[in-house]
Amino acid sequence: MVNIWPNIAHWFGSACRLCNAPADGVCQACLAELPRNRNACVRCALPLGTTSTSLCGECLRHPPTFDRAVAPLLYVAPVDDLIAGFKYHHRLADGRFL
Repeated sequence: MVNIWPNIAHWFGSACRLCNAPADGVCQACLAELPRNRNACVRCALPLGTTSTSLCGECLRHPPTFDRAVAPLLYVAPVDDLIAGFKYHHRLADGRFL
């Protein structure tokens, strides 16, 4: 499959998906502000708080059938809006960023 998006973006221009500043996808300022999932369970990626970086209680009690999940961002604004836009409103540019 050929990615034609760079050619389309060149002709029509593109804006940050969050603040509408000129950018391809998400601008650097918005990217720096995205809610990161820094301290998460190493198995299921559930956010654990500010000090813990091990397994969550559920993974200790009932280990899942998978070894590891990765969730780099928290499911809060604006990430939840990007996911909903891609999933329910066919905003393909949001999916490209995600």
